[in-house]
Amino acid sequence: MTWDWIWANMGQIALIVSPAITLTMWAVHSTFPSRAALRRAMTAMHERVDREIATLDGRLDGAHQRILKIEAQMQTLATREDVGRVLIALERQDGERKALETKIEGIRGELAAVRRPLDLIQEHLLNRAGP
Repeated sequence: MTWDWIWANMGQIALIVSPAITLTMWAVHSTFPSRAALRRAMTAMHERVDREIATLDGRLDGAHQRILKIEAQMQTLATREDVGRVLIALERQDGERKALETKIEGIRGELAAVRRPLDLIQEHLLNRAGP
């Protein structure tokens, strides 16, 4: 088959190919969606996207509110310096407590030394008063 033959028989080839293409397009056309179906599909897709956007927007609002709450709480947290001052104050109070415990132990010792003579005086006075 040469090009000359194809050019010579172009009319007959066109008469065969043209109806074949037409029938093929007609058969395939029924599988394509209509414009109305495409519009409905696009509308449904837009509605779905809008719902998803609204859902995500709500979730973002919730996350934003949680972030604002956390930031507000962080502003009231103690700083490193505040914690350091509290630790120093606690150590100072612990030292004062230990000093007071030492004084109390000394007073207990003095009271124990005074108690024995007081007990003897009380016993003497009770014995002297008689029954």
